[in-house]
Amino acid sequence: MNMIHTNAKPSFTPSPGQVRAAELVFAAKAHLALIEPIVRSYQRRILAENRWVRAACYRAIRTDTEEVLDPKEAWTLGDQDHARYVALCAEAAKQASLTVREGSCPLLVAEDVLMQAKNLLVREMDGVGGLHVDSVLMLPSEKYQAVIDLYLKLLAPHVGNAKQVLGSLGIEPPAPKGATA
Repeated sequence: MNMIHTNAKPSFTPSPGQVRAAELVFAAKAHLALIEPIVRSYQRRILAENRWVRAACYRAIRTDTEEVLDPKEAWTLGDQDHARYVALCAEAAKQASLTVREGSCPLLVAEDVLMQAKNLLVREMDGVGGLHVDSVLMLPSEKYQAVIDLYLKLLAPHVGNAKQVLGSLGIEPPAPKGATA
């Protein structure tokens, strides 16, 4: 029996929910990329200006310095210093025109929104390529991210342009540079 081999790719027609989930991931990634440098900048500045040291119970974590200069280590500050750090960061976020929910860091909120969007994408893509929600959610982070990236590549041709996606989320895209209002 002769088999005919073709290079034709199987067709894939995503559901509206799959497309919407991909749009949400793209929008969340863009939002995170936009605010992360702003937040990290004021966090580093606040830590450098205040020269706080880590709480005694956390000093074994890093023996090369007691000063906390890395925002990812701010959790090691003592209670009073940490409360002051959070308050100064909230004020800096407002000055940077970032939306701040009471008691929340805009960067942590953006990271959480991205994780929720990725998990929605995984649920919407259940069964595609033989991958199921439970097995994908249990993957190590690098493999989980590889699956997300594959899903996004599969769905990207079906996603609207940036202006359409932002508009559907109720976000007015910024005017092009040089444009007048």
